[in-house]
Amino acid sequence: MATRVDQSGDSVMIYRIQDTNTDWLYEHGVSRGVDIGFDCMKDMFSIKKGYPLFIMAAPRAGKTEFTLELLMNLSIFYGWKHCIFTPETGEPREVAAELCAKFIGKDFYDTYNNQMDLSEKYRAEQFLNEHFIIIDSGSRMTVEDFYAEVDKCEKECDIKFDTVTIDPWNKVKHEKAGRRDDEYLEDVLNDIILNGRKHKRVNIIAQHCRDQPPITKGGFTYYPMPTARDFAGGQVWFRMGFMMLRLWRPPTHIEFNGVMYDPNTLMVDVQKQKPNGISTPGFYETKALLYYEPKTHRYYEQLGTSTSYAKKRREEPENQEPPQMVL
Repeated sequence: MATRVDQSGDSVMIYRIQDTNTDWLYEHGVSRGVDIGFDCMKDMFSIKKGYPLFIMAAPRAGKTEFTLELLMNLSIFYGWKHCIFTPETGEPREVAAELCAKFIGKDFYDTYNNQMDLSEKYRAEQFLNEHFIIIDSGSRMTVEDFYAEVDKCEKECDIKFDTVTIDPWNKVKHEKAGRRDDEYLEDVLNDIILNGRKHKRVNIIAQHCRDQPPITKGGFTYYPMPTARDFAGGQVWFRMGFMMLRLWRPPTHIEFNGVMYDPNTLMVDVQKQKPNGISTPGFYETKALLYYEPKTHRYYEQLGTSTSYAKKRREEPENQEPPQMVL
């Protein structure tokens, strides 16, 4: 193996085939990522450090609630630590209140006559203080500025982030410097991918879809489940994506594909899953159904006639990959 420095100052590694240790892969295979706690998703999706996760949905589809649920489960099950930028959720204290509610499974404000007591509040804050950092800004940061702040935060807070979340994408400033939208998007997404590989973390981007033509059926109007191409610059997102999820709230007032869905239903679909090995073959086209419970601020699934909240289903795989595969 040889290493050289390119014109931008970054190191470039060059491998001969004999350096790649295919014997290790032949014996062990590609390591899987971690589960997020739902049985209905364990075969179709896992999260692996070093690869970005794009979560896409229409407004009011539950994108932020799902993202925070995912992060909370990763902390509870595996001890992962997160940096989050989610200004639409509110001020930092309001973000913290929402995280407390998810951790305890009770309301923070007593909206549902289910308010956590002070001991539960303090227990939640103690846990969250070890696992979450919230970034806020008085002005819009560029993508480059945001990740520079993340790096500073790791040093100042003496913490190593496993995930870094931007929710939503339109809340960061996009300086295109004369580039076409697709050229800019390809450049910036590639930078985000390289950043995640360099720091061995999951960079999560939550993104809205563009305007969709509505569908009217039986006197009711609804919007179809978006595809990757329904997002601004969608073809670039699809080309650059590794782990891609789309979320959809199906219509509840009419029969859809032979099913009448409950109002709290969230359909989760895997649009793209890379690298190979982090999903079970044959489950790529499967869609998962989750149900949001406002009183507990958590999602649950139906396993037969039973209601099941997220739980740890297996241990995080040990990182036993050979050095040249740890980027």
